[in-house]
Amino acid sequence: MQIGLRDVYFADITEDSDGNETYGTPYKGSEAMTADISMTSNNTPVYGDDHLVMDIPDNGKGTLSIGITDLLTGVLQKLTGATIDANGALVAADTDMPGPKAVGFRSLKANGNYRYFWFYRVTFAIPNVSLETKGEKTNVKTPSIVGTFTPRNKVDAF
Repeated sequence: MQIGLRDVYFADITEDSDGNETYGTPYKGSEAMTADISMTSNNTPVYGDDHLVMDIPDNGKGTLSIGITDLLTGVLQKLTGATIDANGALVAADTDMPGPKAVGFRSLKANGNYRYFWFYRVTFAIPNVSLETKGEKTNVKTPSIVGTFTPRNKVDAF
């Protein structure tokens, strides 16, 4: 049973010509509020002699939505490949090519221990924004950013 969420970190990834990945020093995004992980599982059926011989799983892909208290412009620039203009505004273009990032966070379990999550290849897009005017009651709007995670280029040797 998970009862908490904290410490969302991102890390830049560099790849050499052989597809080997190197992870940079992690940097904190902001205070964590939510994390939603959705796995995409597509199986490829293989038929022979008029029946299903095997069903090959295609696992390891999905989406990661992270809700945080603030999405700082500098962090958003790193995650999406957008640029920051002279006025400090984020400028996104359809030519932005965000590289994949590693993302990690931890969740407190009911027994007092933590469960750690690391996604080693996540590509983020410019987030949707939802705002509303202040009325009699203040409704706080906090940002979230959605990324698509995929398997690493090469699996670890054991």
